Amino acid sequence: MKILIVDDNEQMRTLLTLTFAQHANHEILQATNGEEALSIVNQCHPEVILLDVKMSGELDGIEVCRQIKSSINKDIAIILISANTEMSCIERGVDAGADMYLSKPFSPIHLLQIIETFQNNVKPDIQKTMLEVPSQLKPPTEMLEIYSSLPGLNAERLSILEKMFGGSQEKVFETVKQFLNGFQDYPQEIKNLLETAQNDLACNKLHTLKGSAFTIGANEIANLAAEIESIVKNSGDANEKMSELYHAWDILVDTVNHFNTTDLSAFENDLTEIAGRLQNDELISPVLFESLKNNMKSNLLNDDIELLIKKIKSYDYESALVLIQKLLINH
Repeated sequence: MKILIVDDNEQMRTLLTLTFAQHANHEILQATNGEEALSIVNQCHPEVILLDVKMSGELDGIEVCRQIKSSINKDIAIILISANTEMSCIERGVDAGADMYLSKPFSPIHLLQIIETFQNNVKPDIQKTMLEVPSQLKPPTEMLEIYSSLPGLNAERLSILEKMFGGSQEKVFETVKQFLNGFQDYPQEIKNLLETAQNDLACNKLHTLKGSAFTIGANEIANLAAEIESIVKNSGDANEKMSELYHAWDILVDTVNHFNTTDLSAFENDLTEIAGRLQNDELISPVLFESLKNNMKSNLLNDDIELLIKKIKSYDYESALVLIQKLLINH
């Protein structure tokens, strides 16, 4: 299936492309604005279009949808994507002829299911689909626990990304790093725009930041961006929320800089070695415990390590092995 992704946010285009990367039967095309999208549609004839509602340029997503459905090919399946869930925006999408309205943040797994529906030539009921909220697939509890101790990031969102990336934690954190690198100047740029009363430009940047932050699980940053955008649109004072945004950004940077997915492998190796020594009645090396502590970022996990040390020092090896088993399963 030929799929066109239309979004002025490079990271969103990359994430959507990665969503389909494991499906060789999909050919992915990209456009950064409405004008480019119309040109590609005329030349390449995609079967499905993922179309961001709010984009830079003269044409927004809804107008692009209207032109495609009315003048080019009404049979092209168009999925509008937006962080705006206001009924007026959804109704504009319905009137423009869109086949689905997908609100951000959405589950990539859910998106794949939608594409499969179109691939099977089953068009959803427009009114029903446009007004329903897509269900978020809940990842397994053990996947959530891996990420639950990371400040500034949403564990459920990261778990969904991990599943999308075929179980690769490295790709998950590479995506978060790409977000930080791509948007590192945004807080200061937004502040400068607000100080010079360029509120429309500031709101455009806040809107882009909000969508991208939700996508990679930086929910606090996304929520603050949404709050600041609302305050600015209502001519309020956003200074306090801007300070909170800077703080949330620093927390996320610190989390990413200090967390290394190789820590989890080292943690598993250390626990496995301790378990082996316990079962063989060998002396436990203090170096192993120091390694465990150094690898961990969670206070809760450090409490478990302290408990493990106490059990071993009291020769309660049976309980120690049970605790090690729990740690290996959960982390």
